[in-house]
Amino acid sequence: MLNNKKDFQRVTMEWLNPLKGHYIKGDARLPLGSFNAKYSRDTAEMEAWARPLWAFASYLKGGGRDEVLEKVYLNGLINGTDPNHEGYWG
Repeated sequence: MLNNKKDFQRVTMEWLNPLKGHYIKGDARLPLGSFNAKYSRDTAEMEAWARPLWAFASYLKGGGRDEVLEKVYLNGLINGTDPNHEGYWG
């Protein structure tokens, strides 16, 4: 149950911690399997990378810190928007 900010922060990291170590291509992609509906693998991996940001951005705004995920998402933004990087989103 989420009654306060501490509860939200705890649950957020319970959801996000299992993703650590699974980001690829300069942290710009997150392969979660081949169960996407109609998108290409590249699109599915980029979307999987982006969706956790809904929770992580709120976590950070609320004062939470996680150096590993902060580094992953900073690297991912840099590499995903670099046309010369293998993780480029296109």
